[in-house]
Amino acid sequence: KDLPKGKGVCLALDQGHTGVLGLFQSLYPGGNLKTLRTPQGVSVAYLYRIPAEEVEHSRGASGLPPDFGLEGTYRALDSGGRRRTFRQVDPVLNFTFRNDFPLRNFPPLDVRWKGWLTARRGGNYRFAILTTDRGGLEVDRNSVLSPDEVSSGVVHLAKGRHRIAVSFQKASGTDAAFTLAWEKPGDACFEVIPPRLLSH
Repeated sequence: KDLPKGKGVCLALDQGHTGVLGLFQSLYPGGNLKTLRTPQGVSVAYLYRIPAEEVEHSRGASGLPPDFGLEGTYRALDSGGRRRTFRQVDPVLNFTFRNDFPLRNFPPLDVRWKGWLTARRGGNYRFAILTTDRGGLEVDRNSVLSPDEVSSGVVHLAKGRHRIAVSFQKASGTDAAFTLAWEKPGDACFEVIPPRLLSH
């Protein structure tokens, strides 16, 4: 949903929600970020202020296709230790801290996302998964990244939509992060795949 027109907005996010923060910064790039810190300098929260004129003139979520994001199937344990499965659409795969994930009681956690990736131009791409645990990627039903790989070799994509499947598994430990990135033709570095190019 778009933010209400004619009013400024201030988003308050707990420390660790940098993936969510990054999404709002990409949708409303004219906002101002303030990091709240303890007297010892430790970050505890983020305030992202979006002025009324930015809300009014930015395309925001309306600039995204109606089916944007990948459909994720989450498998974890509920608070009673029973297996729990649910589905949700994630606009971008950029979970930089465990608080970015839509549940708290894990590990174990197994997530499978599926949908479509749009290449705006044909050419040679490279993909990377940055994670604390295990992840994988298939493009057009071909394995591009196995759980033991961080970055792929060159993958040639034609212009247009490509079916993708992404996986994340966490068996143990506290820290959790997962980001899907790519290096587009002519680029010198990887970037998070933006939500406007992911659909389900």
